[in-house]
Amino acid sequence: MASTMALYNLLNLITLPTLKELNDDYATVNTNYKSLLPNLFNKNYDKYQPPNVPIEINTYLLVDHIESVNEKTQTMVFQATLLLKWTDKRLSWEPKDYGNLRTLALSSLEMYRLWIPPVHIKSVVLMTQPLMQYHNTEFILTSTGEIFVSVGISITSDCTFDFNNYPYDNQTCTIVMFSPMLIFSANPAIYRRESFFGNQQNNMTKTSSFELFDFKAERFYHSPLQERPTKERTSARMNDFFMSTVIRYELVLKRHPGNYIALVALPLFCSSIMTYIGALVVNPTVSILWLVACLALQILNYTRMTEKLPPNYTTTPFCAKMSGFLFVQTFVLILFRLFMTYEYKLHETNSAKLTQLRRIEFITMIVLGIQQVVNFYLILM
Repeated sequence: MASTMALYNLLNLITLPTLKELNDDYATVNTNYKSLLPNLFNKNYDKYQPPNVPIEINTYLLVDHIESVNEKTQTMVFQATLLLKWTDKRLSWEPKDYGNLRTLALSSLEMYRLWIPPVHIKSVVLMTQPLMQYHNTEFILTSTGEIFVSVGISITSDCTFDFNNYPYDNQTCTIVMFSPMLIFSANPAIYRRESFFGNQQNNMTKTSSFELFDFKAERFYHSPLQERPTKERTSARMNDFFMSTVIRYELVLKRHPGNYIALVALPLFCSSIMTYIGALVVNPTVSILWLVACLALQILNYTRMTEKLPPNYTTTPFCAKMSGFLFVQTFVLILFRLFMTYEYKLHETNSAKLTQLRRIEFITMIVLGIQQVVNFYLILM
């Protein structure tokens, strides 16, 4: 078996092309390449005119890396690769006439010989320059006239932040891609980097606070004659010359709770338990002092919590609401303890009244005990 494998490897080594053969192949390809380019970009080719109107463009957006998420300005900065495909029959050729050459990889300097669709992305940062430039674009041209383009871009998108479910909140960011009088394909696609490269490498669509949780892309028809974009072409009453489309990309970010349990939830639940224990203490003086200490602890805990909360929230997060509720509850329990102490002293000789007061205390403790179970579920689960 070993001798057979050795013979097989030797045969493969013998049949490898020589250096001269490789050089000849490269020279042949280079010759065909140089003879093809002048024929494609001849005087009849007008790079300022599209192949036809409207022209359809296939789009794919690959989210490579989420650079930052700013909760104060409600923006997200991310790096992406935009893949475009369209057909220009003026740039087709017969492969047999050029040594079966079927694809051309155009250099960045040759891109300005092509007609390029004026694709723009509307984001927070206005695009003052064309999206496709020599330093961020790669072109592949096929013999059938299909053009494949890869564009590396950096986008600052605006987001709609809702902190009502903090820290288990999802935030939505959107960008819009458009091109005047051009038609994007019916099924625009968006992917994240891990869809192609897996999770063997570092997850680049995740920051310390957020990760890309969901995404979608939708196409809309648009015309100056319309009041608003529509999804269906039949409802977009316009002729082909004025018709164009826009693509709306929606990216959903999911927050990492991170140290929320240790820094917010656990202290909040512990203060709730300590308040319950203080209410159970039989000695009224000790109970009141305990509850006052719990009140001071809750004020400190609330101050620390507000420092951890996101800025500019319009809806108070649940944890802050719970902290406020516990503060009010502790204050009410202090008043309740003072009132019960006064009632005990007032009716210390009335056994029936004392029995009634003890029953009220017992029911109150049961209600508070049930509340601790509910608090555990609401705060920690």
